[in-house]
Amino acid sequence: YAGINEIYQERKAKVFELLRLLDCEYREYQAGLFVWAKIPERFSSGFALSDEILYNAYVFITPGGIFGSNGDRYIRVSLCGKLDRFEEAIRRCRLLAGQ
Repeated sequence: YAGINEIYQERKAKVFELLRLLDCEYREYQAGLFVWAKIPERFSSGFALSDEILYNAYVFITPGGIFGSNGDRYIRVSLCGKLDRFEEAIRRCRLLAGQ
């Protein structure tokens, strides 16, 4: 299991990089195959952030509101993608942010 755990740690590090780029707040010690993050105040909901990223950077991030009203101010990112997909998402979001 050590090899599998290492793969998911690398993916989680990339997801954290993406979340920092999006100015989201998150806890580093989450367990499981998803990372939940609180969205910045400038967005009205996780749907608004998700739509901006989808339509402008062509990256899909799950809005937390689809899981109920308690998720409205959150997004959820799966750790099940390959590392290169996370790197591409970061690259696209950097372009969107002008970096």
